[in-house]
Amino acid sequence: MHYLVIAILTLGLSLLGCEGKTGPAGPSGPAGAAGPAGPAGADGSPGATGPQGPAGPKGDTGDTGPAGPKGDKGDTGETGPAGPAGPPGESGIPADLPGNILAAVHHVVVFQGTEAKKDARTFYSADDFKGDGSRAANIRNATMLVDGVLVFSAVAAAQDGSVVPVEFAFEVDDPVLASVEATPAPNSAMITGLRRGDTKLFVKSAERGIKIEIPLNVQNEVKGIVLVSNASGPLQSGTSTTVTATAYDAKQDADMEGPEGNEVRGVTFTWSSSNASVATVDASDDNQMPTIKTHGAGSAKIQAKIGDVKSNEVTINVYSLEAPQRRLVALNQPYRAVYTAPVEDDPATTEDETVAEALAPNPFTAATAIVQESQFNETAGEFRWVAIDEVDVKFESLNMDVLALETTVTIGTNAQATGASVSVDIDATNDETAGNGTAMGTGDVTVKVSADFCADIYVLVELDAPPASN
Repeated sequence: MHYLVIAILTLGLSLLGCEGKTGPAGPSGPAGAAGPAGPAGADGSPGATGPQGPAGPKGDTGDTGPAGPKGDKGDTGETGPAGPAGPPGESGIPADLPGNILAAVHHVVVFQGTEAKKDARTFYSADDFKGDGSRAANIRNATMLVDGVLVFSAVAAAQDGSVVPVEFAFEVDDPVLASVEATPAPNSAMITGLRRGDTKLFVKSAERGIKIEIPLNVQNEVKGIVLVSNASGPLQSGTSTTVTATAYDAKQDADMEGPEGNEVRGVTFTWSSSNASVATVDASDDNQMPTIKTHGAGSAKIQAKIGDVKSNEVTINVYSLEAPQRRLVALNQPYRAVYTAPVEDDPATTEDETVAEALAPNPFTAATAIVQESQFNETAGEFRWVAIDEVDVKFESLNMDVLALETTVTIGTNAQATGASVSVDIDATNDETAGNGTAMGTGDVTVKVSADFCADIYVLVELDAPPASN
């Protein structure tokens, strides 16, 4: 408070013009408010580097820098697996064998799938590469199913069979029915069936002026098979007939008046017989119309199929002819004669030893046989053996050194009672005439007698030596 009084008195005296002496300095007042900061001083010298702080987060990847220099070539890796086999080469010549580009094209072989060269279609320049040429081989339509695939390849060859390097292109006349896609193999294309119909596959070489046409049939999947027998009735055992199978793209019903759907051509059927002892199927020459061979009496059902699709069954009925019951009967036995062998004179002696060949009796009947057949006798009401005519009987000696005899004799009309006989003499000039034989020496000879539907019989012929003279 006293400070305030002093301040007021000082102010009053000042206003009155009276100035006193300066008093002693009062005590220091409190510090005033801080003034504004002065200008910055000069930088001091840098302090020592502090320790490294922790790593900051990873920044974004910058742009790729320029490629560095190419490194050294690494070691060769292991050989990979072999790729798929390419189409067959022409005449068995390796595909990497260089051909003669200047050689004339003598023929072109078109392979379908992996078929062998002998089965492939071959077109010749002499026929202008036409499929109807006189030299063309294995020419046929190509048949495929919708969504099915066929692979074709072509090889040009010179007259000596060497490969001529020709580039081929493949086209389909109607791309609505089938598509063409090149394969990795050279001169090869894959054909895909798109829609049922008939078109053409072209195999062309513009540089050589070659254009080959192959008819292409695109067909639907087989869904039914109709089988027809070509036999008009029962067959005799040992004869044959044929059946015909036709595939269709619609199921077939036995109640239908006719086949349904479209015919599917160029297919291969599998055949079966329910009874192989009666009939078997031989499709080696014609798979669509095979031969049915009969073997014994009975019935057999024949059927064709493709995959799981089966045809109707056709029944083949076979009968066997009943053979007549016959027998051979030998007559007028025994058959005996005296044979004298010829002897020539011995010039070293004074006697005449000459002996002429002789047979007594000459000629003589060496065998006689009749043929009997079992026939029903209505009067007696039973079967009886009856001699018959118009039958051939064969006589055959089993020892030609003693008796030369091999001849066939026919029992003539109304000669059934006398039968067939053979005559033997010592003259061989008439042996070509039926019923004749020649005595050749002494001994017992068996003669075989045979005829159709008869069991063979055997008779004994004795050619005795003349009795010794006293």
